This record gives sequence, structure tokens and C-alpha cells, in this order.
Amino acid sequence: MRVIFASLIILLGIAYTQVIGWYPDVEWLNQPLGNFGWPLLVVITGIGILVVNRGIFARDTSLKGWAAFSLCGCLLILPLLIAKNAQEHIDEIQDGFVVAEREALQAELRREAQAALNAAREARLNRPRDRFTQYEGRVDLLSLESIRNLDLKMQASLKERSQAYQAALEKNPTRSPDAWLTAASMDELESELTAHQRIYEAARGYTQFVEAFEETYTSEITALDLKPPADRIAIAEMQRVLLFADENQVYELRKLDVELIGSSIAALTILRDEWGNWSFDRREQRLFFDDPAREAAFHAALKRLVNASEAARELNEPNQPEN
Repeated sequence: MRVIFASLIILLGIAYTQVIGWYPDVEWLNQPLGNFGWPLLVVITGIGILVVNRGIFARDTSLKGWAAFSLCGCLLILPLLIAKNAQEHIDEIQDGFVVAEREALQAELRREAQAALNAAREARLNRPRDRFTQYEGRVDLLSLESIRNLDLKMQASLKERSQAYQAALEKNPTRSPDAWLTAASMDELESELTAHQRIYEAARGYTQFVEAFEETYTSEITALDLKPPADRIAIAEMQRVLLFADENQVYELRKLDVELIGSSIAALTILRDEWGNWSFDRREQRLFFDDPAREAAFHAALKRLVNASEAARELNEPNQPEN
């Protein structure tokens, strides 16, 4: 019988060590004395009572076992009850901190939103009227400012690529095909080819950006997560930019430039690669290649160049009034 009660008392001690994990913030309970020393002391006390054979429990082993078990239970439950109250108090304090931090964060977000709104209002008052002014009152200021900034960003990117093309033209002067045929050395052709390649990269950079303009602009609008009618206004303004570009035919001109410069690069590459295997008769104004296939490829490149030049000239000509 003593062995059974001793086992029960030991189980109480083990259970105590498991339960203290419910109260992680109670410092005294999680110290060595609280989490190991106290249950060990209680278990030793209970087993000691079972062993002693004096007093009223001398002959009644069952009564003595229940008394020891009850005493140990009370001694182990008491600190757990105290710890429970302490943990609840700590939780209340921590919940108060969390609520205070949440409220402080919400207040900060409200202040930031108000500051952004004030900045948008001030920018609207100080900014000259533009095509977005017509939407004021129909769209909230922050959404309208987002649309305006996106439009400025996209048009700035387009302008940057246009300026890069103009800069490439200025920094890399080129000569006509007649000058290619009278080049004194292959280095002259190499220099001419390099200049054309730099211009081609700038022109192609412009056309590629325009070709992806609508997709890029639409993705940016989607990222703004605008609410109606701001989303429809953003799309309409994007279409306005594309329509303006179509009416000015800048993209079509750059496409022709790409074709013209690409044809020039093809012709120059043939002249460079076949250096020493072709000659130019100044009197007859004719070009002769040792390899007929390469001669045909050169003239095909020149034909593409002439066609692109003619198309660009026609596109640049103002519309003539009908008689």
C-alpha cells in the first residue's frame, strides 16, 4: 500500500513540473527552487510520512497514505494557484502594452495619411493647371496624385529614351554610302560601323520602350490598386498618351530609323568583312565584289536602306492641301 501511495506522490511531483510551463512569465516559479526544489521537497515529505510509524497513523496504513497524498497535493497546488493569479496579472499588463502599441501605430498611420493628403492638397494649390485638373472632385486627391505621378514617370522615361537617341546622333556622326565606298582603310569602315551600331542601340531602345509602353503602364496602374472611377481615368489618360504619340508619328519614324540604320550596319559589315575582295570604279560609279553572293547581299542591304529613307521622307512631309 505504501508503494502505491509513494508512486502517486511522485506522480504529483512530476505533474507539478509539467504544469509550471503554463506560467512562463512567473519568475519565482521558474527558478530552480520553484520548478525543481519545491516538488522534490514535497515528495520527500510525503514519502517520509508514509515511512514513519507513529501517532494515529501507526496502524492504519491506508489513512496515513491518503493523508500524505492530500498534504502533498495541497502543497503543490497552492503555489500553482498563486502563480496562476500572477500570470493573469502579467498577461493583463502585456495586453495593455499590445493595445497601446496598436493604438499608437494606428494613430501614426492616420497621421501619415493626413500628411499625405495635406501634401497632395498643397501640391494641387501650387501646381499649374494641367490635364488632370479636370478630374478634381471626381477622384480623391491621393488617387489623382498617384495617377499624375505615374503619368509623369512614364513620360519622363519616354523622353529619356528620345533624348538618348538624339544624343547618340550628335556624338556619332555618320557618312553617306558614297563615303563608305571611298574609304581609305578598313579602320575607317570599322569606325563608321561602330557609330551606326551606337545609334541603332539608342533607336531600338526607344522603339522597344514604346512597344512595351501600354503593358508597362497598365501594370503600373494595376499596382496602384485604384478604386473606380480612378482606375478608368488612369486607363483613359494612358490611351491619351498613346494617341498623342500616334498622331505625332514619332514611333513610326524611329521604326524607320531602326530599319535604315540596321540596313546600313548590314552593308558596312559586308564591306568590312570583304575588305580587299571588292573595288569601286569611280568612273563608272560601280562596285565589284569577287564573290557575287556577297555583292547581291550588299545591294539588297542598300535597297532596304533607300526604301527606309524614302518612307521616312514621305512621313516627314507635311500634308499638302488638295487643289
